Amino acid sequence: MKKKILSVILALAVMLPLFAIPATANDKWEGYIRISKSEDLELMGSYANRSGKFYLTNDIDMKDYGVWTPINGFQGTLDGNGFAIRNLTSTKGGLFGTLGTNTTNANITIKNLGLINVFIQNDGDVGALINRCDRYLGGRVNIENVYVTGKIANTAATSTSVIVNCAGGLIGNWFTNRKAALSLKNCYNAATVTSEQHAGGILGYSYDNVEFNNCVNAGEISGKTQYVGGIVAYTNSLLRSSYSYGIIRNTSTSGTVSSPGGLVGYAEKNILMQDCATSSSRAIGGDTNNSTEVRVNVPLADFKKQETYKGFDFRNIWYIHPQVNNGYPILRIMMKNYRIPAESNSTSSPEQTVNYVTTANVNLRSNPSTSSTAIVVVLKGETVRSSGSRSGWHKVTYKGQSGYINADYLEKASG
Repeated sequence: MKKKILSVILALAVMLPLFAIPATANDKWEGYIRISKSEDLELMGSYANRSGKFYLTNDIDMKDYGVWTPINGFQGTLDGNGFAIRNLTSTKGGLFGTLGTNTTNANITIKNLGLINVFIQNDGDVGALINRCDRYLGGRVNIENVYVTGKIANTAATSTSVIVNCAGGLIGNWFTNRKAALSLKNCYNAATVTSEQHAGGILGYSYDNVEFNNCVNAGEISGKTQYVGGIVAYTNSLLRSSYSYGIIRNTSTSGTVSSPGGLVGYAEKNILMQDCATSSSRAIGGDTNNSTEVRVNVPLADFKKQETYKGFDFRNIWYIHPQVNNGYPILRIMMKNYRIPAESNSTSSPEQTVNYVTTANVNLRSNPSTSSTAIVVVLKGETVRSSGSRSGWHKVTYKGQSGYINADYLEKASG
């Protein structure tokens, strides 16, 4: 009997590999925790998961969730996978209250995420994504390909301190004794930001060790007793290819507050701004206007032109079309929120349905963006059927599945 049982076990051991689903090298989510519903977001707040990796599998609507309590101490990775969190409502601040917990060598990443129609308030530092970093945070934090719409407000009474009660579209306050490096790249704010003190379109307060690259503010930004800036209220950091055409104003009636800045509210020292522009009359408010390579008083019509945005990747990251978002640019992960014309702008090339061959292994994606969901890997040399292209992406059909492939990986089939 024992021999018979042993024979069965050995037979099963031989057969099991035939039924197992092999892991593939293209499984980008190996080691990640899935977030598929509102309650899953809470997983990021547990002590065991603070350094974990998470990704969204779909849009998450928080309309029926109630009032959100921000997550504190997160120091891992959140990849929105091109999806969005909708209708986030909170009286204590944004998705994250603080980043890090006395972490000296953080490596935190938040990317490919939308925050749509937020209603965020706090009586202290506040941002739709992050209220503030931990005061003793060190290391590096990367925020990339993230956008915000809705309303964000700091409701605290005024303070004599310049480093409290700051409001920003994405982040409220980035003050850290250990000077954690912060990179904000391809970030977009269309939310209204109001504050009794500092208010910035992307970030409220930072000192240095922050870089802004390819950031856009389209929201109305207003503050009362401190500094107001289209991109950041108070900083000594670097801005590259960043633009603001939203309304920037100071709501004080006392006449004692410095003028708002189209890009920066105040800078203690000379800061470098390269290829930046604003519709406002001043790039920097405060007492100085000490920067170069900045265009001011730019007509709104110019912000509807692709050539205005130096260094922007309109093939993979950004999108612009006269019939979308009133002609202003959006991130490609926002395209699903708009009715996209069948033919794109001047970078389009409408074609008849035609066969193409892949020139390398490439992802078939759900939307024309490298941050959208990969449906399947199409191997080199496979034939796909294209129904047309726009902005460097072909809409194709492959083995019954439809999606998008970057034009750089396709060539017309011969014959």
